[in-house]
Amino acid sequence: MGCGSCGNNNGSHSAGCGNNGSCSTGSCNKLNVYNWLTDMVLPEDYEPFNIVEVRFKGSQKKFFKNVKNLDLYT
Repeated sequence: MGCGSCGNNNGSHSAGCGNNGSCSTGSCNKLNVYNWLTDMVLPEDYEPFNIVEVRFKGSQKKFFKNVKNLDLYT
């Protein structure tokens, strides 16, 4: 999840949240994630990437294979 104000700066690169740690997602830190490809339409013959990123409480983030192809949401 990303900050509601992150967006992009003039369409070319991330503008950052600029909220100085008061984002609705729990602050802006190196563990925050945002699915930049969520609105991308995949080609018909393309399978979605089966690696998912999971953030745990504290300071851990790990990657797992989605071997059962579950629909996952944040």
